[in-house]
Amino acid sequence: MKLLTGKPKRRRRSWILRLALLAFAVYIIVSIVNQQIQIGQKKQELSVVQQQLTVQNLKNEELKSVLENGSTDSNDFIERKAREELNYVKPNERVFVNISGD
Repeated sequence: MKLLTGKPKRRRRSWILRLALLAFAVYIIVSIVNQQIQIGQKKQELSVVQQQLTVQNLKNEELKSVLENGSTDSNDFIERKAREELNYVKPNERVFVNISGD
C-alpha cells in the first residue's frame, strides 16, 4: 500500500512542475514578442529623428553660408524668409494663392 500512495504524489508534483514550466515558457514568449514590438517602434522613431536632423543640418548650412557671404545675400535671405515663413509682402504687392492644388 505504501507504493500506491507514493506514486500519485510524484505524478501530482510532475503535473505541477509541467504547468509551471508551461507558464514560464508562455511568459518568456510574450516578453520576447513585446520587446520586438517595442524595437520596431523605436526604429520608426529613430528614422523620424534622423530625418529631422538632416533637415536641421541643411538649415544650419544655409545660415552659415549667409553669414559667410556678407550683407548682399543676407538681405535676399531675410526677404525670402519673411515671404515664406511670415507671409510678408511688399507694399502694393498682390499675392495670388493657387487653391486648386495644381
